[in-house]
Amino acid sequence: MKYKTNLSLFLEKHRKTAYYIVPFLVILILSFASNFFSIDQKVINSGQLLDMAGRPYETFLYEMNLPHSVGAVFVAGTPDNLEKTEKYYKKVNIGDIFTSQLRSLFGKKIAVFSISAYINFMFGISAIFFSLLTGYLIFKNGYISIVIFLLIMIFRNFCQGLIYGLPLRHLYAVFNPLMAFSIFILIIMYLKSFSKKYLLPFILSGFIIAYISFCRTSEGQIIIASLLLFTALMVTEYLRNNKRDFKKTLFNISIMLAAVYIGYTGFYKMIEAFEYHRDKKLNLPPVEEKVLSEQPAFHSLYVSLFRYEIPNRYGDKIGYDAVYDKYPEIKKKFSDDINYVELANSIEYNTAIRELYINYILNNPGSFLTYLSKSTYDYLLFLPYYSWTGNKSAHAYLPKINDAAKIEPQDLALFFANFNLILNLKLKYLPMSRTFWVYFISAYVLLFNAVCISFFRIKKSDKEPEVTDNILAIDKNLPIYLLWGMLIYFFFTSVVRILIPVHGQSSVVAFNIIIIYSLARIAASAGDIKIGKKIAPAWLILLIVIFLFSLMAKNIYSPQMRERKMDGNFEVGISGWRAHQSILSNADDGQSGKCLQITTSENASGYAYSEIPTEIGEMYRITVYFKKGSSPNGQIKIGTSIDKPDLYYSGVLSDSEWAQYSGIFEAATPVTYVTLVNLTSVKGQTSFFDGVTVDRLENNSKQDNIKR
Repeated sequence: MKYKTNLSLFLEKHRKTAYYIVPFLVILILSFASNFFSIDQKVINSGQLLDMAGRPYETFLYEMNLPHSVGAVFVAGTPDNLEKTEKYYKKVNIGDIFTSQLRSLFGKKIAVFSISAYINFMFGISAIFFSLLTGYLIFKNGYISIVIFLLIMIFRNFCQGLIYGLPLRHLYAVFNPLMAFSIFILIIMYLKSFSKKYLLPFILSGFIIAYISFCRTSEGQIIIASLLLFTALMVTEYLRNNKRDFKKTLFNISIMLAAVYIGYTGFYKMIEAFEYHRDKKLNLPPVEEKVLSEQPAFHSLYVSLFRYEIPNRYGDKIGYDAVYDKYPEIKKKFSDDINYVELANSIEYNTAIRELYINYILNNPGSFLTYLSKSTYDYLLFLPYYSWTGNKSAHAYLPKINDAAKIEPQDLALFFANFNLILNLKLKYLPMSRTFWVYFISAYVLLFNAVCISFFRIKKSDKEPEVTDNILAIDKNLPIYLLWGMLIYFFFTSVVRILIPVHGQSSVVAFNIIIIYSLARIAASAGDIKIGKKIAPAWLILLIVIFLFSLMAKNIYSPQMRERKMDGNFEVGISGWRAHQSILSNADDGQSGKCLQITTSENASGYAYSEIPTEIGEMYRITVYFKKGSSPNGQIKIGTSIDKPDLYYSGVLSDSEWAQYSGIFEAATPVTYVTLVNLTSVKGQTSFFDGVTVDRLENNSKQDNIKR
C-alpha cells in the first residue's frame, strides 16, 4: 500500500513531464518499429531517369560524388576537367544537386538509394514535427499526436512510390506541405502572444522556404503565397476581436515577416558563399552569360494546353517548335542546341513562350475553358489515384495500378508511353477495389466537411463580449484556424496541378494530411464516448482502431503492396514487363501458345525488362525460348540493373526456330532484372521470346550455361 502511495505521488509530481515525454517516445518507438525511416529498394524507380540536362542518370550520380574528391559543391565534369553546374543546369532548380553534393562533401556516397533515403527521411522528420506541434499546440492534447502520426504512417506505407520512389527533385515536394503546415502553426501561436521566442523559428522557417524554392521554384512560390494570404486572414481575424491593437499588431507582424525574410535571404547568401568558395578554390572563371534564376513556368503552362488532344501531343517539343516557328531568329541562335537545354534556360525563349501562351488564351478562350474543365475533373481523380499507387513509382506521371484497364493511347505520357505511364485519367483506370472506393468517397466527404467547417462555422455573436487581451477568441478556434492555412495551401498547389500535369506530389500529400487532420479534429471535438458501461475519449478509440488497421494494412491493400509477378508464358498478356524503345505485344505461333513480340519503336535496339525479387547469395536458373523475327539477332541479360549483363549474358542469338537458353546466376541484390533485347538498329523490326522462367536452386549448385 505504501508502494502504491509513493507511485501515485510520483506520477502526480511528474504528470506534466510525462504528458510531454510519453507521446514523443511512443511516436519514436512506432517510427522505428514500423521501419518508417527505412526504404524498400525494390520501390525505387531507376529505369526512367535522366538528369535535368538530358544526360544519362549515371552521369548525374557521378557528378553528385565529385565534391568529396575536389572539396567544393556546385561542380560538374571530372576532377581533371571541372565545370560549374551552371554550364549544364543553369541556376534553375538545382537544389537537389546542392543537397546531394553537400552530403557527398562529407563522404556520403550518393546513389539512387541514398537520394531516396534522404527524401523519405525528410518526410519522416516533417511528419513527426507536424504531429507533435498539432497535438500539443493546436488540440492541447499531446496524445492526439500519436493518432495523427499513425495515420500519416499508414498513408506513407500505402504509397511508398509517391514518397521516395523517384530519386529526383519531383519528390522533394512530398515533405513541403508538412513544412508549410508547421509554419502556419507558428503564425497562429505567435498571434496569441507576440512572444519573441518565435522569432528564431521564423528565421528558420524563412531558411526552409528558401531551400524549398531552391529545389523547385513553384513549390516555394506556393508556400510564400499561402503564408502571405494566411497571415492576412489571421491578422484580420485577430483585429476583429482586438480592434484597439491595430498598430501593435501591424508592428509585430512586420517583425515576424522580417524574421522570415532574414532566414530566406540568409539561405541565398549561403549559396553565394558556396559558389564563391568553389570559384576561388578551383580558379573557375565567372559566368558571363545571363541565366535564369527561377523556373520558366510559361513553358510548362503552354505545352500543358495540348494534353487532351487526339493524338496526344503533350511534350516539351511543342513549346520549342512553336517558338522556332514564330521566331526564326531564336531558332538560328540555338541551332546547335540539339537537346534544347540552352534554349529552355534562355531569357529569349521564356519571353517568347510567355507571349505565345497569353496569345493562345486570348485567341482561344473556349478551348482554354474546356481545358480547365477537363483538367479539374482529371485532378479530382488524380488525388485519390496517386494516393493508392502502393509500391509503384513513376516519373512525373502516373503508374498503371489497374492491370485490367486498357489505357488509351492519347492518355499515355508521350515520352514514356512504352512504360505505360499515364498522363490523363479516366474513371476506368481507377482501381476496382472496394477499399479504394471507400477511401475515395470518405476522403472527399472529409474534405467537403473541412471546407464547410472552415468557412461557415466561425461566426462572432453580437452578444459576445469584446476580447481585449492577446489570448483572444483564437484559443477555442485553433483547430479551425490551422485548417484555414491547410486549405489555402491546398488551393494554391491544386491550381498549379490543374494547369501543369507534371506537378502534383505536394497536392497529394496535402490532400491526405487534410483528411488525416480532419479525422483527428472530429475525434478531439467528439469528447467522451460511452461504450456499454465504459467511457473513453473518442481520440483513444480512434487510436485503437487505427493501430489495429495498421497491423492488417498489408492484407487490406494487397493489390498494390504485393510483389509484381512476371508473366513468362504470355498466354493472356504481358503483365510484369516494361518496354524501352520498343512496343510489346502478344503474338501467335509461340513455342507453346502465344509469345512475346518485341518491335523496335526507334532506329536503335529496344528491349523488354522485368524485375523479380531475389535473395542475395542464392542461386537461380533462368530459362528462355528465343526465335528471331525480322530482326537478325536478340540477347538475354540478367543483371543488378536494367539492360545490364553482370549476372548472366546469353551472347548474340540468331536462331530462326525456337531455341531454349538456360543459365545459372547468383543474386547480388534484392531485385534482379531480366532484359530481353531486340538487337537491331532499324525501327519496326521484331524478335520473339517465350517460356521465361526463373527458379531458385535448392542445392545452390553452379552449372554451365547451356543451349538446348
